[in-house]
Amino acid sequence: MADNPMADTTVVEQRVTAKCRLFEARFRARQIAAMVREFYLPEAVMEGRELPAQVGHEAITRIFMEAREACSSITIEMDPITVIGKVAFGNITNHNALSSGFVEIHRVLMIWEERDGDWFVSRDFFFAEQGLMLSELDVLPRSDRIEHRRPGRGRRAQGSVGQ
Repeated sequence: MADNPMADTTVVEQRVTAKCRLFEARFRARQIAAMVREFYLPEAVMEGRELPAQVGHEAITRIFMEAREACSSITIEMDPITVIGKVAFGNITNHNALSSGFVEIHRVLMIWEERDGDWFVSRDFFFAEQGLMLSELDVLPRSDRIEHRRPGRGRRAQGSVGQ
């Protein structure tokens, strides 16, 4: 397989995709500590525009425990990844279904490392998309249904669609 980098990339993408599906299932099931152990290296770093670097399983678990209080599920869409030896780089889009009915969208740069025959995230850098929280109706808003939305933590208020 070492002679065929495309085959290597395909195998890594399949493994990373399977880990993302397991991540989603563990998050929905509130198995946050297991989710973090299976997805992140022990010394992994997670950070975002409004989140200082969080290092290690304990800190990342706390972040997801807090997120689980506001989100019922996380869906991950992966872009193609680039594999260079035992490191892979890729972007993903998270769709975080909030209990309020809105969806928070994040773009994420993930750096994966191969350890002991498996792939784990070593670096997770995320930022909110421009249209921060969207319901399905935000795609085609009607002026008679627009109301004021409570902003997310540390974020400016955006318009929302009433129900």
